[in-house]
Amino acid sequence: MLQKRYEQDSSYKMKPKYMSDKALSEMYSARPVTSSDVIFFQRAPKAVFLTTRIIIPGEGLWVVGGARKAGETATETITRRVKTETSLEIDEDRFIFLGIIEYIWPYRLQPPSNEGRHDINYVFGLEVTDEELTAATSNLDPEEYDTKAGFRRFNSVNELEAAGVRQNIIDYYTELFKR
Repeated sequence: MLQKRYEQDSSYKMKPKYMSDKALSEMYSARPVTSSDVIFFQRAPKAVFLTTRIIIPGEGLWVVGGARKAGETATETITRRVKTETSLEIDEDRFIFLGIIEYIWPYRLQPPSNEGRHDINYVFGLEVTDEELTAATSNLDPEEYDTKAGFRRFNSVNELEAAGVRQNIIDYYTELFKR
């Protein structure tokens, strides 16, 4: 799989910009949002860990991640988002690139909420220790996640299906454990 980044001038760094709510709404209606997401896992016994997201889109059992900023690489984004949402400081080289998915949501948080949202997500796996999982659970961002629920362990596709997770989560599980 070809995945490369090209820069005209490697010394050039884009400056972060912030949009008004109106501009953000217009952008969501006109362009896909690029994000980086990560699914926490442990190889033995083939377990993934999901948290309960409390905001839309992606409410319910979900992964950690979020939107990229201009100029960031996918791994820079996921490193930043993991730190912001769980307080874990993870070296970029620990993230395992699983692939890119697209998700079309029929709704979104920002008005007009019925216009939907198109996400393009760079998906990573992160093998976590029990200590990291405990720390992440203790530091979940309460504005995005159900902090009382923490992370929930799933050991099989059957368990994921029984919990009613979205198909992309099942695909992440399958991709992680076929490696």
